Amino acid sequence: MEWSNIQAGVYWAEENLLSDDFAAELCNTYYYAGLDVLNLRLHPDKKISWLKSALTASKQLGDGQAEGVWLGSLGQAHAAMGQPEKAIEYFQMALEIAQQIKDKQNEGAWLGSLGQAHTAMGQPEKAIEYFQMALEIAQQIKDKRNEGAWLGSLGQAHAAMGQPEKAIEYFQMALEIAQQIKDKRNEGALLGSLGLEFDKSGQREKAIKLTEAALAISEQINSSNAKIAEKKLAEWQRQK
Repeated sequence: MEWSNIQAGVYWAEENLLSDDFAAELCNTYYYAGLDVLNLRLHPDKKISWLKSALTASKQLGDGQAEGVWLGSLGQAHAAMGQPEKAIEYFQMALEIAQQIKDKQNEGAWLGSLGQAHTAMGQPEKAIEYFQMALEIAQQIKDKRNEGAWLGSLGQAHAAMGQPEKAIEYFQMALEIAQQIKDKRNEGALLGSLGLEFDKSGQREKAIKLTEAALAISEQINSSNAKIAEKKLAEWQRQK
């Protein structure tokens, strides 16, 4: 209901940010104020436009932490548009700032994002280097959610390299964390990933049990992963 007012405010702030510090402050905070809903609803092109304005404003105000966040957010936007090379440029600039200001939380986030971008480019070995560094930071600052995320990403990278045993090792560690912090969505996804890797390693019965568990959780939380699990179980049933 307030969308037209929000847009009017953003446009005014963008037009005046170079000549008015108040407008610059608005530009620097507009996107953050609506972060979750804007990530869901804003068209990627418009999202990049807003983030570039926020980035300009953060530089004008000398807000280094915000500058790093907007650079990283631009990287995420380009990654979502299937532009990993462009995403990497932004993630690297964001990482430099996070390291300069000793922002460990975002340093880990941008390292992990670099890993994801290299994964998208079909470079799992390079991705593993970044995921390992991100994992070390998550463990250092006791960030359980991201520790689980990077363990799962390491599992995916090793799976892409055709190393199911190593992938299983990381997926199991990530699963333990998902269960500890009651993250049902990732618990279901990791059970499904484990099922696929156990099947690759010749353990079909174990793979079926894990995938059935993944299906049960996905149905419970109404996740789209349910269809993936159903399809895989049907495929294995036909192969019997």
